[in-house]
Amino acid sequence: MYREEIKFGGAYVMRVSGKMTVVEVYGLRRRGYGGFDVVNLRTGRSIYLRSARRIQREATSDEKRQALAH
Repeated sequence: MYREEIKFGGAYVMRVSGKMTVVEVYGLRRRGYGGFDVVNLRTGRSIYLRSARRIQREATSDEKRQALAH
């Protein structure tokens, strides 16, 4: 995806440690390399993304609900 397509608070599907998972964007970094701060909805861990290219697509409401249930 492109940087302009990413919305704060939005849920997206991306590959984390070799598995497709749902993440939620909660911040934008403006210093250094820029990028996004996201949280893995399945584990609750925060992740720093340097590029929006790692995000595959927007998550459906069912995918988000399923990730939060675990």
